[in-house]
Amino acid sequence: MVKGKVLDAQNQPVEGARVTIEFMSGMTRKFEVKTNKKGEYIQIGLSPGNYKLTADKDKLGSQSFDVRVGLGPRSRPTSR
Repeated sequence: MVKGKVLDAQNQPVEGARVTIEFMSGMTRKFEVKTNKKGEYIQIGLSPGNYKLTADKDKLGSQSFDVRVGLGPRSRPTSR
């Protein structure tokens, strides 16, 4: 899963920004999501590996950065 928030230069949330998530570890996979009123986005169901995220919005430009998605926390048995 990847989640985050897109903010403008004044640190205000950007609604309706397009966030492109590209898998960079082998096969080509690409996802696109839009931000909500709070500038938040989330994409679940991603395979572990390296991704390039690009957020863009008309008249505000775009910005890219790299992220690594790892395996989520594993359940551990509890002892009593």
